[in-house]
Amino acid sequence: MDLIKNKKGMQMGSIGKWIGVFIGITVLFLVVAELYPEASDAGDDLNESGLPLGSLFVGGGVVFVILAAGILFVVIKRGGF
Repeated sequence: MDLIKNKKGMQMGSIGKWIGVFIGITVLFLVVAELYPEASDAGDDLNESGLPLGSLFVGGGVVFVILAAGILFVVIKRGGF
């Protein structure tokens, strides 16, 4: 994506873009930090209930690894890294 340059040759809008990216990443991590403990406890309870494949949902299970990888991909894609 080409950005418009001002008379001095500096890219316009790049500072605003990075501020938006920083705010977005901060909000995303705050939401995940708030929801992760509750989801982890629910996964532990599900595993203790004897449900088949319940071990996937425990605190360090595959579901949470996939969730963490998804968050990382969103940060990389939105950040333009």
